[in-house]
Amino acid sequence: MACCVGDQYGGWCNKQELIEINGNQYCIFHAPLEYKQHFKTNFFDALSLYLGESLIKAFNSNSLITYKFDGAVFPHIVFPKCTLKLSFNNCVFEEIADFSNITFNYASFRNCTFNSRTYFSSNIDSKNTACSFFNETDFTSSSFKEEVEFNGCYFEGKTKFENVKFYSVAEFMNCNFTKSHLIDFKHAIFDGTANFICSKHSHINFDLAKFKEEAFFMEFQAVSFWARGTTFSSCSSFDHAIIFENIIFENTYFKDVSTFRRATFTYDSYFIDLFCTNQIIFEGINLCNVWINNGNIKDIVFIDCKWHSDNSYICNNEIYKKELDIKELELQNRYRMLKLTSLNNSDQEQISSWHYKEKEMQRKYINTITPLPDKISIVLTVSLLANIYLSTINNAPIYKSIFSCTIFMLIYTYARFIDFKRSQQWFKKIYLNTYYIISGYGERPLKAFVCLTTLILLPIVTEKAELHTAIFQTFNSTNYLPLVNPLSSSTPIQALYKLGITLQAALFAFALRNKLRR
Repeated sequence: MACCVGDQYGGWCNKQELIEINGNQYCIFHAPLEYKQHFKTNFFDALSLYLGESLIKAFNSNSLITYKFDGAVFPHIVFPKCTLKLSFNNCVFEEIADFSNITFNYASFRNCTFNSRTYFSSNIDSKNTACSFFNETDFTSSSFKEEVEFNGCYFEGKTKFENVKFYSVAEFMNCNFTKSHLIDFKHAIFDGTANFICSKHSHINFDLAKFKEEAFFMEFQAVSFWARGTTFSSCSSFDHAIIFENIIFENTYFKDVSTFRRATFTYDSYFIDLFCTNQIIFEGINLCNVWINNGNIKDIVFIDCKWHSDNSYICNNEIYKKELDIKELELQNRYRMLKLTSLNNSDQEQISSWHYKEKEMQRKYINTITPLPDKISIVLTVSLLANIYLSTINNAPIYKSIFSCTIFMLIYTYARFIDFKRSQQWFKKIYLNTYYIISGYGERPLKAFVCLTTLILLPIVTEKAELHTAIFQTFNSTNYLPLVNPLSSSTPIQALYKLGITLQAALFAFALRNKLRR
């Protein structure tokens, strides 16, 4: 006769005492918890006998045997200090389980159920003990019904926590995952608080994981960190975290406030298609290696972050927009959303940066979709300007030359069937490019001041150099000054020139006010 459960796992328990329960034979390891007291040998003695004399004598630290407990049902158990290869697949730990004294040369806990508190580390009488896991460690599809502690554990080898469900608090503080192996939490579910404070990892994967309570990653270190399709239902903190290679948050759902204060991203880091119902706070971060694409970018708050040299790039998206096939219109929308976020948070300095970049993308987009005029249109425009100039010299009615050129251009436009939708963009194109040149969209007071000074000094310079023209010959020290009534000018060109100086002075004041306020 053999244990009815043990047969399913290779009969590793065949030498154990058997009792009959409901017509089936069970050994002490696989018997339900309430029947273990019916055996002549208590559970811990049976465990010691199974492991052999090496367990009683502090165990052989280099044992090549993998001790199997697959399918076993454990009562309250405290494992003695040992170094072994252990397999606990499909086990049920009905009461407290303490593994903190074990050094695992191999550990497999696939499909296990831990119904009570579980300790892979402990602090008894101010003495800290923690497991060491060498080679492969596998907790795939296990469930922890109560709190589990891995604080200070050492992992050297591939580690799997795929599909693991933590019903209560999961403690991974000060864990050390060394070498370049993957630590896999794919599809893991954290119903309680997840604590990874001060842990050190190589490559860690949280793809499709769910954090239903707070997730703490403060002072967390990893070579790579992946959270694709991950859900953070409560607050999460990555303050002072350090990622040495890349970090990927893609299609990640942040339902509550998430913070990245003073975090360090050494290489390319990606925040792609994020979904936010609250704020994501980036504070004191160097964002030169960060890529932010799509998603609710308006919900990201930037505080004292370091950008690129002009302090206005949204990470690398604009620099590599050709390689990424990102259109100016898409970047314009992102900058607009970021401007609205800064406005809601009264961050005047970032409002200026985002406004400048929004207008810059709008200008580049208009320049792209609005073609340059063909040669005939250029000739017509030059002819129009020449007629205006000649009419000024000869004091001829200027409206005649303007009217004749306008009629000719309309006839030409009709004859050529020019796309009117494109032609409608010309005013915006001229306006944006002019606005950029003369004041940097109202955000560059130095540029506005240079243009204003040039306009004021140009008549004086031409007079000093005796370069009188029809435009400047009637100007004097007061005629061209700002706020002088343009109607007092003798020619329309002088009136437009004075009006231009007035407008440029207003733009300079506006840009200076923006600079000083922010």
